[in-house]
Amino acid sequence: MKPKLKDAYILDDFAPFVALLHQQLIDCDEFDRIFSFTNEEDLILALKSSQESKVIYLFIEFYLKNNTLTSVFNHLRASPRRLKVIYLSTFTYPGQISGLLKLKPEGIVHKADKPQDIISCIESVGQDKTYYSGIITQLLIKERIKKRNPFTTREKELLSFWARGYSVEKTAEMLSLSFHTVVAHRRNMFKKISCTTIDELLAYSKLKKIID
Repeated sequence: MKPKLKDAYILDDFAPFVALLHQQLIDCDEFDRIFSFTNEEDLILALKSSQESKVIYLFIEFYLKNNTLTSVFNHLRASPRRLKVIYLSTFTYPGQISGLLKLKPEGIVHKADKPQDIISCIESVGQDKTYYSGIITQLLIKERIKKRNPFTTREKELLSFWARGYSVEKTAEMLSLSFHTVVAHRRNMFKKISCTTIDELLAYSKLKKIID
């Protein structure tokens, strides 16, 4: 049998998931060897002694308790051996993915994704393409939408009144809200887009087509 010239390493402190993923990687028949770890120290030792001729696929739960593992990643990326980092995420909020993207992994797979996503990830990463699984892609889409329109339904309602020239006091009266509640909304909206006046808020909202 021809060697596949790539090994898989798994790091996750939840043993049942490690066992499940280990079996999935065996079933996909893409790797010469598969190593599983539940702590960073054992993984680091294994990576340092890995064969330079092998491509390493590292499936790792998104948690870095110290900088040692990051240093090992950087060292391996700069060495003759090739390291492909695939993060395993349990994130459910769009904003959480942003921090993960800054680490520039080759792939991100959500733990609730289907087994086929693991296979698709391996195939894409093997072609030097960045891979985001189905659930991760949906979270990224939601994050992009949020960045285009950062305001809640209530905040957009307030914007519509201010765009028609209503004061804060009159807006509060029309919506049966307290003056302090409307002021709090206004303050939060200013903070979201880093502005200081309602005129700036309205100009931004028109530019982004949040209001007409």
